[in-house]
Amino acid sequence: AVFISIPLAPILFPKIFLGAIPTWLHYPVYALMFIFFYPLADKLPLKTVAICGGFAILDEFIQTFIPSRTFEGADIVKDIGGALIGMSLVFLFEKMFNNKATYGL
Repeated sequence: AVFISIPLAPILFPKIFLGAIPTWLHYPVYALMFIFFYPLADKLPLKTVAICGGFAILDEFIQTFIPSRTFEGADIVKDIGGALIGMSLVFLFEKMFNNKATYGL
């Protein structure tokens, strides 16, 4: 539920989100989003990255309706990069603890 509300957070809490948000936060947030959605997406990594990318696009679209915020394509790239970091962490974890992991690529 937390991750689903992330794109809506600037609308729900504008005073908190109108200030500068460190750009490095895109990476851990979307890495955690990947880890959360991975089992829900049948453990298909490309499907999970696509879901995260969809949220990134939705988030940037919603920002067009907020004063002082704009649609930033670079943020989508950072968000997908974060999802790929999450994918790497999942693969590393599965490799360390399950030698029979398949990745459905």
